[in-house]
Amino acid sequence: MPGLILFLKKNLSNEEEIIRRIKEKKLFITKDAIDELLFFYHNYSQIEKNLDLIFSLIDQTQGLVTKDAIKKICEKVISKYYVSEDKQVTKSASRKINLENIDATTGYLGFLHDRFEKMKKVIERVNSVRANLESSMVDKVLDKSNVRITGLLTNKREGKFESFILEFQDNYSNFIVIVPGKNRRLVEITENLEIGDVVIIEGELVKKKDGSYYIKANHFYETDLEWNRNKRNGNGYIVFISDIRMGNEKFSEESFLNFIDFLNGKIPEYEEISKNIRALIITGDLVEGIDLNLLNSTNNNSDIKFQYENLANLLTKINKNITIYVLPGERDAQLPLIPFLGFDRELVDPLLKLENIRIVDDPSFLKIENLNILATHGFYFENLYRNLLIKYDKKDALVKAIFKVIKKRELIPNLNIKGLLPIGFDPFIIEEPIDVFACGHYNITIHNYYKNCFVLSNSNWIKIHEESCSVYIINASNFDFKRLIF
Repeated sequence: MPGLILFLKKNLSNEEEIIRRIKEKKLFITKDAIDELLFFYHNYSQIEKNLDLIFSLIDQTQGLVTKDAIKKICEKVISKYYVSEDKQVTKSASRKINLENIDATTGYLGFLHDRFEKMKKVIERVNSVRANLESSMVDKVLDKSNVRITGLLTNKREGKFESFILEFQDNYSNFIVIVPGKNRRLVEITENLEIGDVVIIEGELVKKKDGSYYIKANHFYETDLEWNRNKRNGNGYIVFISDIRMGNEKFSEESFLNFIDFLNGKIPEYEEISKNIRALIITGDLVEGIDLNLLNSTNNNSDIKFQYENLANLLTKINKNITIYVLPGERDAQLPLIPFLGFDRELVDPLLKLENIRIVDDPSFLKIENLNILATHGFYFENLYRNLLIKYDKKDALVKAIFKVIKKRELIPNLNIKGLLPIGFDPFIIEEPIDVFACGHYNITIHNYYKNCFVLSNSNWIKIHEESCSVYIINASNFDFKRLIF
């Protein structure tokens, strides 16, 4: 697939040499740093050919050699000795790593490698199986053997007699999988597989006379979550809101002040709940941000720092015993890059001064009162939601989008997505079972269950329909919930 950079590894030829040098130099180095060095060595000829330089740079590292230090050294060497497709090795000390050159390649490679390894572990744990084959080991396995191999799907096409021909990649090379048309259950699963999905393929290894091979599949092991509900021994309540959008001319300050009264126990009907609230989670878009309509208006709320100041003035009224978790949305981040680069610390300085505020990333996996909570703004799976709108109304499309994300355990279910930064790892994997999935962004209020996971989406705080200004409250002791509208 164009633009999909796959992680290929060379044969392990001089790995022993690397380990020997580490021991010889008596380096104080972490295990993951060694793994990082081996990863770069197996993927880039520049590293293989310049080990002396690599270890010279490592020698200059003071103290403990970490994974990040190895990554920076390797990227520096790669950028200096970059091999173009039509030229010999060229030396360019002034060549810089940037998103349009080798750093992007390195980053996406690391992203895919990390996704592959995390998904493999999840599938093995969830299904209580182990892959017993890698593509590098095929020549040692007998023809017609029953095998299990992990693969990342790179291509899918229809074959004869309603079969499918799939191309997968593991850490070493590509391989072909045939899904027989008569296996209707497997065909149905195959129809729902997408490029970038990771599965364990079980089937028969078929070797051909020309030395090539394929796997005739009889079963796929996927990533669906374990759903044994945790024992509830938490206390108190957790409150969820989203998309405050302070600075929008239609922001309902009256409704938000009523909500603050609820948090502070000033509404008699909910006083018992209010005094036991442990946390408030705000899933992004705290402010309106810089909007063209605001810039053309006389509303001074178009100053984003002013918006955060106004928001801080409201949040400071909340009971200090309630911990407030806030994560960015695309309006806070300003640039729709994936993952969000987070809050600008200078702009949100008024929030940082609040003693009960916790600034977290998107996505964030939070453990609060024995509940495993995945909090995300919702922007990352917007394309999936929009595709589902072709068949379903807004609420059903959002529910099905979230269900698909949870089942696949990946907040970005399709790798063909714009704005993905080459960060070198995949932070979007749902590695552990979650009790609550909370988002906003869509201005749609929903609550549902995916097996034992409670799914919720909140509307914004702009009074545009009857479900605006909604709040979800979960009892951590028994998992009961309430929805209030202010």
